[in-house]
Amino acid sequence: MGVTRFAAEHVGAADDLRHRVPDGVKTRDSLFWSRVLPDERIAVHVYIWVDGRGAAGRQVAVYGLDQADNVLLNAYDADLGPGNDLDDRECATLRVLRRVDPLPRRP
Repeated sequence: MGVTRFAAEHVGAADDLRHRVPDGVKTRDSLFWSRVLPDERIAVHVYIWVDGRGAAGRQVAVYGLDQADNVLLNAYDADLGPGNDLDDRECATLRVLRRVDPLPRRP
């Protein structure tokens, strides 16, 4: 069975949401994006996380050629609550919306 067929039969949209863990387990769900924009000569990194209690944080970094112009924004201990998923959340002014349906395949 190929990976694509396995994924189609066993992985659903809910698998993109948070993975609940028992109280006392030290773990967190996180998302990370990285983009290099060579024409603009910058790189952007966005990292967000939430633990089992709903405590969340985020880091946004923008790097360029001149170190003095680099931007690093951190926030942590934002209380999203234990019921929050990774589908629509805001942490310290950074909002993340999850696309429920996958993007259509290109012909």
